[in-house]
Amino acid sequence: MWRSTNVVGDWIETFRFQLEKDYGVISESLNEHLFTLEGIWDAVDSSNMIAIFSNQGEILHANETFCKVSGYANKELVGESYTILKSDKYDPALYKDLCNHLKNNEYWHGELKNQTKSGDNYWVLARVFPILSENGETAVYLTIQTDITEGRLAEVQHRVELEKDFASVIKHLQNFVLRVVQTNHTYKVKLLEGKLAEALKLKQLDLDTLDVRDLLGAEEDYPYIDRQFQKAFHGQTVHFEFEKSNYYLHASLSPIYKRGQITEVVVSVSDVTEMKKAELTAKSIAFQDTLTGLPNRRLLEEQLLYDLEEAKEKQHKMALLLIDLDHFKHINDMFGHSIGDQFIMMIAERLQAIPLQDFADEHRLYHLGGDEFAISLVGYSEETLMDLLDVVLESFDEPFPHLEDGFHQLASIGVAEATSNYVQSEDLMKNADMALYSAKHAGGQTYRFFEDRMRGEFLVSVQIENDIRQALKAGNQFALHYQPVKRADTKETIGVEALVRWFHPKKGLISPAEFIPVAERTGLIIPLGEWIVRKACQDLYAMRLEGLTLTVAINISTEQMKQPDFVDIIRTIVRTEGVDPSNIQLEITENALMENTAESVAKIDMLRALGFTIAIDDFGTGYSSLSYLKHFKVDSLKIDQSFIRDLPRENADKAIVAATLQLGEKLGITTVAEGVETEASSQYLKESGCSYLQGYHFSKPIPYQELMMYLDREKVKF
Repeated sequence: MWRSTNVVGDWIETFRFQLEKDYGVISESLNEHLFTLEGIWDAVDSSNMIAIFSNQGEILHANETFCKVSGYANKELVGESYTILKSDKYDPALYKDLCNHLKNNEYWHGELKNQTKSGDNYWVLARVFPILSENGETAVYLTIQTDITEGRLAEVQHRVELEKDFASVIKHLQNFVLRVVQTNHTYKVKLLEGKLAEALKLKQLDLDTLDVRDLLGAEEDYPYIDRQFQKAFHGQTVHFEFEKSNYYLHASLSPIYKRGQITEVVVSVSDVTEMKKAELTAKSIAFQDTLTGLPNRRLLEEQLLYDLEEAKEKQHKMALLLIDLDHFKHINDMFGHSIGDQFIMMIAERLQAIPLQDFADEHRLYHLGGDEFAISLVGYSEETLMDLLDVVLESFDEPFPHLEDGFHQLASIGVAEATSNYVQSEDLMKNADMALYSAKHAGGQTYRFFEDRMRGEFLVSVQIENDIRQALKAGNQFALHYQPVKRADTKETIGVEALVRWFHPKKGLISPAEFIPVAERTGLIIPLGEWIVRKACQDLYAMRLEGLTLTVAINISTEQMKQPDFVDIIRTIVRTEGVDPSNIQLEITENALMENTAESVAKIDMLRALGFTIAIDDFGTGYSSLSYLKHFKVDSLKIDQSFIRDLPRENADKAIVAATLQLGEKLGITTVAEGVETEASSQYLKESGCSYLQGYHFSKPIPYQELMMYLDREKVKF
């Protein structure tokens, strides 16, 4: 038995016997080590609580320090179960972990909360060692403990103070806070504070009988609330909203950990009534366009899902029409956004006046924003759809009041019809958009139905885009050709127009009509345009070295004009290449000028101040109003070749050209006729007072070296 008063001595003797048996060491060295061991043991014994207990938990030995801290005399402890020291508030999980280690003959250490004889709690840092018998089984357990009560009491006091401070703070919060613990699958409220609790008259409730679910919803919400607390007590942070006493409230459940275990959940409830009311108000108008009052894009995207399903169930046709105004930005630029908004409202009124019920069973008109409208149709015939498209376009035929006399706004329509292949509304939207792009590309005031080939055209466009990027990196695929510009009276070459050509390494010569629109759409026209300006300046410098004084005309795209630093870019290139701006004419289309009138005016003025001359290219084919001419100071009008090609046979062309020439004369600016292909056209234009001529009648666009030879031959002629 281990009940001897010299238990420690007995244990040392056993230890001595085991050493002698295992190693056969019977020497003074062993005695010396044991003497040292006894010295160490005495030191430990005097400064720590030490006890030995059996594998059944019976206390076999307790040292003086152990008895002093626990309040028991040695004889009161020896023979008793170790549970005599357990606090009534012990942690079951902790003791379970301790027992598991001991059963497996493993060392264990941790903090224990025990109870003295008088009932006071004390804390120890305990280390427990299994002592094995000769047969390898656990004979007894040795525990060495350090009293940490003073520090833990200070911690507890500090925590109490913090909790007091916490309670004081949350009493003044505008929300309310709950501390919730889980007991036998129920949730008990341990704390309820906050001004919102007072406003909801919750403070008067008895916490001992209070069901937390009553605070966070109605009885029918109990299952949902239970699920949220289950999530929180499993480590999730949970948020949900509920209503109570005419308040909209937001609850946030956060798990609180202690020694790695979730001990409680803190619930913070805030008043979101005003925000919720604003949200509900927003939702009520979320599907309505504020300018026109029509259903908006968001509703269209949701409604298309139902329309597609309905069309499928009823085996009806379903179509989406996207309507986009052509060059609407000009109206905003010319007349301001206020007039632009009024104009959109007039468009909406005209479209609303169309009796859509005459064309389809189900129908709805939408304003998608800006200058884009849409019409969805379910249940129609091919004939009624075609009739509707004509009616929509005809609604734009009448002039619009409050703008300029005779002002007409054109529109383009893209049509996508649903088939069995459509499973998502996004597909219908994309296809209608591709059809709309095709209608705009055709010149506007028309409609196009989506066709599968449009996907192929799109892929071709993507391939061209990639090829342009590669060409710009390569630096040797683009070249400039020059077409001479002649004086109408003497036929002397006074300048040239620089025209870009693309020699693809595999596809050969690619027409500008194929790659320029792609470059403009993708923004690649910016680096390409800069390359054109730089190359033209380099060739102009070479011409000057040859003793030639010519003006080089360079085309500027809409996208280039939009650049805020466009003027600085042009100025830097010209200075770097060492050429005189007065020998450069920048050709800009009417539409490019009208993209942003005020900004364009400022840029044109700065360019002219630097010495550049400005020409309006393709005059007569772009913006339909001539009023913009009073805003821009330009030097030349280039009459589009579509009015020149059939001169002097076509009377309508003669009238347009004559009016343009008279306009140029009245404004004091020169005129250039593009596309002169016959001597008859040349002679007629000369007699009509045109300043300069350009076209295949004189020369096609030619490379720089050929241009030099062309000019040499002209010198001989003159």
